Amino acid sequence: MKSYRIGPATRRPIFKASASAFVLIFAAPLTAQRNDPRLGTPEAARAREIAIREGELDRTRIEMGASRPSEDLNRLSAHKIVLEQIKKDFLRIQVIKNEMMYAISINNAFDYKRISDTAAEIKKLANRLKINLALSKPEDSKKNRSSENAPDSAQLKPSLLTLDNSIESFVTNPLFQQHIIDIQLATKASRDLESIIESSGSIKKRAERLSKIHE
Repeated sequence: MKSYRIGPATRRPIFKASASAFVLIFAAPLTAQRNDPRLGTPEAARAREIAIREGELDRTRIEMGASRPSEDLNRLSAHKIVLEQIKKDFLRIQVIKNEMMYAISINNAFDYKRISDTAAEIKKLANRLKINLALSKPEDSKKNRSSENAPDSAQLKPSLLTLDNSIESFVTNPLFQQHIIDIQLATKASRDLESIIESSGSIKKRAERLSKIHE
């Protein structure tokens, strides 16, 4: 099996087309069900989804301007791999966040080990989304340093709520629901990802310390 290394030169143009492709990946099954006369036919939905993806990849090939067929194929394959990873991470970060927040809402006591593990995975997913979406780095924003010195037990829940809000803001960003890349929305998505990375890292450390105290 061939291995495709995705370097900076490849990632740089990926987001140029990935926003619209990303939307099409999610919207394809719904679009197929609305427009296809054979409503509810899985084969029709899959065929339309494949056609949409192939068309997007063809447009991406033209935008990338690959000069050689082998280079062209490698770039398209890398682009497809990245889009699939974005889709998986985009969905996964919502699922595990919802599971964690639900568990917290129905239990009186925190499961610090589970919170720590979930926060670590969220940070990993957010970092990978940041790399694969190739969003511009947002301007440095003022961070709330006062919370860093607050007791872990007092700060954990507010930190979890901040993480919850940041993830919701990121996944509901209209950037992922339109075909035109809006710079302001892209900046907002980048800022949300930075917040997710920072919050999840802080939560992991706090939960680990609290877990040791309550052993």
